[in-house]
Amino acid sequence: MTEPERCAECGFDSTRLTVPDAIAGLRSMGRRWRELFATADDGALRRRPGPEVWSPVEYADHTGSMLALVGFAMGDVLDGREPVYPEVDPSPAGPDRSADLDVRITLDKLEQNADQMADKADKALRVPERFERTGTLGGRTVTAEWLLFHALHDASHHLKDVEKALGAR
Repeated sequence: MTEPERCAECGFDSTRLTVPDAIAGLRSMGRRWRELFATADDGALRRRPGPEVWSPVEYADHTGSMLALVGFAMGDVLDGREPVYPEVDPSPAGPDRSADLDVRITLDKLEQNADQMADKADKALRVPERFERTGTLGGRTVTAEWLLFHALHDASHHLKDVEKALGAR
């Protein structure tokens, strides 16, 4: 079974969370990302701080995609399907896609996927034992609860990455 997630870099500690905490955290993601982006100019949102570091809009795009993917996997686990998924490498290496991303659409996708994942988790709270169900991710056994907490960690961690890139604190 996968260990709880703790991150010294961003301060995330899943042992201090409940499922309702994680649901509330996911529901706040759209608002938090929009507030951060609202104060930045378009150039700053598309600028990569380094060749191997995503721009803020690329981080938002990755976060929205991650929420969709992990939300789908969590739904399968909650439904008792015992899915097996390969590890996903989110490496930012490759061409800069910042110019191709529409900021509004990217943030809409992030918010929609965060809300959909939160909705799935909220419905599953009627039978809390469902969060103990398992699947396999990259050869590791994970619970539905772990997937929920992981999604919140990833989205929160990247939000902090973008805050640093934009000079916000």
